[in-house]
Amino acid sequence: MSEMQRPTPRRCPLPFPPGPLLRTIEALDEPAIKTETARRLKSARVVFANYELLEHDFPQLQVPSLAQSHPEFHCPEPEQQQVLQRQMIDAWLVRNGALVSERQASQELVNTPIETDSTPVPVYRPPLYGRSLVASLRDNNRSLPPELQTDWGSEPDGLIDIKGAGVAPSATPSFKLHESGLLHLEEAIDDLFMQTIIEAIFRHAQVHFETVPTYALLGLGFENLHHFRPPRPAGIQLRRGHQRPWGGGELPAYGSDEQLVKFEIAMLLRHYGMTSSSDATRIEFASRDGRFRAIYGGHPLIGHFRNDEHFQGFLERIGVSGPGWFDGVNIQLTRHVARQPSRAQLVDFGHYELHDRFESPVVSLVRDRQVRWGGAIGPDHPHFVQPIPQLALPVRSWE
Repeated sequence: MSEMQRPTPRRCPLPFPPGPLLRTIEALDEPAIKTETARRLKSARVVFANYELLEHDFPQLQVPSLAQSHPEFHCPEPEQQQVLQRQMIDAWLVRNGALVSERQASQELVNTPIETDSTPVPVYRPPLYGRSLVASLRDNNRSLPPELQTDWGSEPDGLIDIKGAGVAPSATPSFKLHESGLLHLEEAIDDLFMQTIIEAIFRHAQVHFETVPTYALLGLGFENLHHFRPPRPAGIQLRRGHQRPWGGGELPAYGSDEQLVKFEIAMLLRHYGMTSSSDATRIEFASRDGRFRAIYGGHPLIGHFRNDEHFQGFLERIGVSGPGWFDGVNIQLTRHVARQPSRAQLVDFGHYELHDRFESPVVSLVRDRQVRWGGAIGPDHPHFVQPIPQLALPVRSWE
């Protein structure tokens, strides 16, 4: 792409994504959501907070609201007001977001001892929320001792999506990928950093894509254990409440707007050297146990084909004649997606990577086709995207 063709950042972005801003659990519109209880962590602390966003989404955290019950806010110095306000917001974040599931707090298989208080807090777990919960401010406030409960007036409720809050009551934490129930604090920081870069890409490209805003990151005061690595500090990511696809499924239907928009976003990011693909979503065709198999994320796919002849027919249809692998698109979106113009909101960014060049074919993953195969393009295809030198992020500096 020449200098004349490079996109120019002309659009002035909104200070915060406009929404939807959900206030109640009912607004999640998820029939399969489950209720459970969590505990407040005793030693959590704020590592990062987006104070401006929190004031925007929760008017009760603005100075006029806080000043109604805290006379110290009437001091004349604005700088002192801001210090007091941020201290109160930090305490509010810990009180409403430093939660861990009962099941997680009751064991020490994958973490050091977790100190919590004795009061159960009602929380909600949407489908496939393996290590995340949603908390209601109203429910949380009602679970506090009477002397600590607050009255925020006409807008008392709101939602916080809590990532890293522990496993469900029926689950057992383990060291398998994403099954510990926990989030490493450094992983939460990486996710936020990548999210910030992706937002900058969207602004530069002048597209209508957004990310689900992050309110804060918390350090939890205990450590995650690992078989082969030293213990690592546990963290929590607090995000704006949002609607996931119904039933929690991430893969779109073949030919849907969701499939097309995900692939469009994947190709856009590749101009900047970024990809959502990783080993977890790689489709491979290779010999295993003396047989030629389809492998997804390192695991052979069982039950997709009636027999070897059926498998060979599939390979012929997609043009695969021997061993090889395809990078699966792993763009995760909230529920509402549109086209013409394309619009979507992204969530979860810890798996994104940077590359100087892309060598493997890329496949669009779907839920209703064999081997999740929604179509693929290789490096020789005219629409296969390589990083543009003028746009690509510097991989060496990043690492």
